[in-house]
Amino acid sequence: MEIEFRPTEIAAMRFPLKLTQVTQIDSKTSPAVQVADVMIGAAIEAANNMTGLRVGGLNPEEVMALYSGNQIIHMVPSVDFEEQKRFRKGTQSSEMIDYFAENFSDHDASGKVG
Repeated sequence: MEIEFRPTEIAAMRFPLKLTQVTQIDSKTSPAVQVADVMIGAAIEAANNMTGLRVGGLNPEEVMALYSGNQIIHMVPSVDFEEQKRFRKGTQSSEMIDYFAENFSDHDASGKVG
């Protein structure tokens, strides 16, 4: 089903997502790709340490302590759909959360596994 959400006045998201262009780039010449590589590497290391799949390296709790909640709000996923609805009340985000719950999760919009 095709649908578009406007979570803010400057952002729109259309589903299903469609890849329209791919550009290959040498990461050695792209600072943006280098930063993305570092960030995903740190995220993977932290997740492996948190789940016990790896021991040593960065302590994820110490890294997270460097940031306040408002700095990482969009980096940490939440499946607490009711909390997310309250946070985005007055925007189309609650409708988008219902869409995610119905299409991308084992939980429905009420939080029940289904």
